[in-house]
Amino acid sequence: LPKQKGLKNLVFSAVGYETKTVSTENLASVIYLQKQVTELGEIEIIGSKGSRKKVLGRYSRRNVTYGYSCGKTPLMIARLFPFEKKYKKTPFLSKINLLTHSIVNRSKFIVRFYRKNKDGGIGEFLYDEPVYGIAEKKKRLTTVDLKEYNIQFPKEGLYIVLEWLIIEGNKYEQEYKRNGVVRVAEGYTPIFSLVRSNSSNTRIYTEGKWQPALLNNDINPSEKKYRKGRFSQLAMELTLSN
Repeated sequence: LPKQKGLKNLVFSAVGYETKTVSTENLASVIYLQKQVTELGEIEIIGSKGSRKKVLGRYSRRNVTYGYSCGKTPLMIARLFPFEKKYKKTPFLSKINLLTHSIVNRSKFIVRFYRKNKDGGIGEFLYDEPVYGIAEKKKRLTTVDLKEYNIQFPKEGLYIVLEWLIIEGNKYEQEYKRNGVVRVAEGYTPIFSLVRSNSSNTRIYTEGKWQPALLNNDINPSEKKYRKGRFSQLAMELTLSN
C-alpha cells in the first residue's frame, strides 16, 4: 500500500466479521478479522417441508424494458417483497428466479437478504452469509435455490439484494461507435432484467446511497408524484414453501 500524506488509520470490514481499525505505522501484510458473534435468546429451528408453495412477483416478459449491468464501480440492486399474513403458511424462502443475460460463461453474483426497516428502507441482515448465484451465457432464466438455508420471511418485509462481483471472470469488453469514433466499453455481467412498474419497490445502490430504480433519469426521486409506469422493477420471482 503506497504511503499517503495525512493517512493515519485504515478501517477493515467484512460481512459477518467485526470492524478493525489499524494504524498505518503498524500495518501488517495480513490482517485478521474476528468473526462477529450475535447473542440470541432461546430459538426453535424448524426445517422446511416443501409440500406447499407460493410464488410472489409474477410478471410478463412482454413488460421487460431493459436491464442493469455493472461498470467499474461496484453496484447493488434490491427488490422489496412486503409481508402479508397469509405467508405464514409458507414461511420459508425456497428459490428465486431471475431473467439474466450473461455475456460471459457462468458469471457469478451474490444474493443477500435483509429485513425492511421502520422507514421502509434496507435494514438488518436476515442471513449474514452471502449466497452465490451463477448465470449461464446468453439470455436465460436463472434460478438460485435457497432451501438449504432455512431462511424465513420476516414480518417486517423482505429485501432481496443482488450484488455484482467485480472479478476477472465476469468482465467483458464491447466496442461501440460515438461521433464516428470507435470506443471500448468495459463492464461486468450478468445483466439483470427489469419490468415497467407503478411501484418503487426496486432500488439501486449507487453514489453511497439507495435510490429508486426509475425508467427516466430526469425524474427527481425526492418527488412523490410520478407518472404511470415510471418505475423499473427487478424481474424476480420468489417462491415460498412450508
